[in-house]
Amino acid sequence: MSLPLSRLCALATALLLGACATGPISPQSVAGRYESKGGPADYGGETIVLGEGTFEYTVHASDIAANAERLRYPIRGRYRLDGSTITFLSPSVANPERTLTRRNNQFILWTQDQLDDYHQIGRRPDDLLYQHR
Repeated sequence: MSLPLSRLCALATALLLGACATGPISPQSVAGRYESKGGPADYGGETIVLGEGTFEYTVHASDIAANAERLRYPIRGRYRLDGSTITFLSPSVANPERTLTRRNNQFILWTQDQLDDYHQIGRRPDDLLYQHR
């Protein structure tokens, strides 16, 4: 079985960045509120709240203006967890497939673009979503 290069890089990143992880990734361990480090008040962005198999997704500030007529926030639904990959089962969620890594017992949600940028420049993007319990 051959993995596409981007999926292979995502898996390698998850393993390297999650090296200090303890315990398996489960709906219980990933539950919580995910926001950028400064929170949505700083510049907008996303907030994702994960329950045990459910999610609530909100886009803040200027991002809403572009989508205001067609989307109403928060978007609620279910997600699927497969190893370190979480898939939001709603077509309205931007980047519905994300990679979970863990650092200092805190989960981080990465989009594929963020992972690609990380591999190219070697620095964490400013708009990563960090878990807050």
